[in-house]
Amino acid sequence: MGEKCKIPGGLGIGTWQFGDDPYWPGQQRKESLKAIDAALRAGIIHFDTAQVYGNGRAEQLIGQRLRKRNGELFLATKLFQCPPSSVEKRIALSRRRLFRESIDLLYIHWPKEGEDPRPMMEALERERHKGSIAGIGLSNFTVEQADKVLSVGKIDACQIGHSLLWRHAEGGIIPWCREHDIPVIAYAPLAQGLLAGSFEKIHSNKEDRRNRLLPMDPILSSALGRFLESFEHEADSIGVPPAGLALAWSLSRPFLQAVVVGVRNRKQAEKAAAARSFMLSPQTEANLETISLRFRKACEELADFSAQDNIFGHGRKHA
Repeated sequence: MGEKCKIPGGLGIGTWQFGDDPYWPGQQRKESLKAIDAALRAGIIHFDTAQVYGNGRAEQLIGQRLRKRNGELFLATKLFQCPPSSVEKRIALSRRRLFRESIDLLYIHWPKEGEDPRPMMEALERERHKGSIAGIGLSNFTVEQADKVLSVGKIDACQIGHSLLWRHAEGGIIPWCREHDIPVIAYAPLAQGLLAGSFEKIHSNKEDRRNRLLPMDPILSSALGRFLESFEHEADSIGVPPAGLALAWSLSRPFLQAVVVGVRNRKQAEKAAAARSFMLSPQTEANLETISLRFRKACEELADFSAQDNIFGHGRKHA
């Protein structure tokens, strides 16, 4: 039997960027390695990856860099929903890449619309029993989908996109997880860079795939502009970088077990780690709440976004 899944609290490092795939072009291996080393120096032990990141390159990179410290670290990876007959082989591939006898947490990455996730979950439970994985998680699942999975196995974590800008899960999967005592792990706390001052860079480059994010919908352009202006003014008024303020806000949410932030280099990793020391005053909390809820209301009224919508818009059902 595998060991019980114990998810570290606080900050984790996401490694999608390390795959150097079309979503994050131009990533250099040496910069990824420096980012990992900086995270380790800062005491971060939670690293999140997936088989699809760079078609396995991200898994290989962190596995090679971290193989001598396996006993000290928490590694999570993800598999797309697949037939149960292929689960064992796919997990074995990740284990080889990560140099792990057992993977700490294995997520079903995205549910497939119209396909039952329960057979895959049953196969994952068999792998847990054999000890090849310690924990099983769901990434980007709706309440309806998660309910099905829970009927045939134990869910150790639900991973969702959540940030000051994108809070729709607070009306959906987050209260469901609280009801079932399932830890919630947030990714994209910087909203793919929108909360780190990258809006102009993204918007001016039509090849940047982040232009497809739901908050970038043209119908929300005025609302997003007002949000970013107010948010950046708030950060400036307290002398904190916008990315640091966004991370500090996410890390202080009581319903989040951990926050996974993607980084591309040493400097970004160090700045992310530094955000753990920022303490938000009651006034800052109140100001951010006002800014955030105003944008959320615009999303619901102008674009009809709901608690089921992830920031990428995958699986979105249009009215």
